[in-house]
Amino acid sequence: MKTYKTIWRSHPWLSSLLALYLLSLIAISVANTIGPDRWWWSGLNLYLPQWIWAVPSVVLIPFIFAYLRRWIWVPIGCILYVVGPLMGFCYPVRLSTAPIISGQSLRVMTYNVKWGKESWQAIVQHIHENDPDLALFQDAGTGYVPTLQKLLPGWHIRAESQYIILSRLPIVNQSFLTITSPLGDFPNTILFRCDILLGKRIIPVYDLHLLSPRVGLNDIRYYKDDGIDGLLNNVDRRVRQADAVAQVLRNQKGPYILTGDLNAPVQSMVCRAFNGIGLHDAFSEAGVGYGYTYGHDLRLHYDFMRIDHIMLSKEWQALHSHAGSSLGSQHCPVFADITLKKIE
Repeated sequence: MKTYKTIWRSHPWLSSLLALYLLSLIAISVANTIGPDRWWWSGLNLYLPQWIWAVPSVVLIPFIFAYLRRWIWVPIGCILYVVGPLMGFCYPVRLSTAPIISGQSLRVMTYNVKWGKESWQAIVQHIHENDPDLALFQDAGTGYVPTLQKLLPGWHIRAESQYIILSRLPIVNQSFLTITSPLGDFPNTILFRCDILLGKRIIPVYDLHLLSPRVGLNDIRYYKDDGIDGLLNNVDRRVRQADAVAQVLRNQKGPYILTGDLNAPVQSMVCRAFNGIGLHDAFSEAGVGYGYTYGHDLRLHYDFMRIDHIMLSKEWQALHSHAGSSLGSQHCPVFADITLKKIE
């Protein structure tokens, strides 16, 4: 009877390929845990369809079934790992003891509308279909306020720079903060804030759009090896920008909401900058599935990245979250039902 060791050694080419594949998955997983932006190869991988890491398993399965049948569970397990954690599948784990909540709830929407180039009617359709209490747009602009006032009568609408915030609840204040880099390593960042009245409580909500990774990714695409420095420079600028915004929000007291196009998947160091000040991602907490919001306007014509986020301070609990359809923009909107935890 052949032992595992004998079977493994009888086909060194196949066992070597399987081992190399496993090491690749381990390397990606470790990088994602530590912070994938730290290295160019894992930073690049953040913006690739993660299903590509299941392809080697699919290719290896027939050969392993033929020559190393006792190891068939390895590529099958790898496929399950890829379509689950690696691709960002979310499923809320409900604790047996339900948390105490206050009953003050909101449905929040964030949406990069890309200047309404496709159709403002389609964008507004998302609002009619999902009925949010609060909608925060990026790449919108003050010039579109009259259009939205006509399409959404009765809503409170505020705008500044590229941002528009719409609310069914009263808006009692608005402001914007220009965040500059002392090193000049990223352009000025405008953080738009509106204070809404939820019951008797004033809730600050922030609208944000961070730098795009497109320049760095294009450097890799067009300049190959010479583009690595461009990619790393782009990553560094985006992380510094996120750190600067997080530093501004660090002293924010009480419940607040930050939403927007962060141009970064949830495991990135950009999002971790906000996790570091106590914010948590609504879809990661309460979404089911992948919640992808970007990609359908690229060559593959389907969404494979989750780069638009609703982030909540510790006083909030997300009850449900989902991404909308690709109708209306290059991005999909994100919705979240959230509630304030009861303060004992």
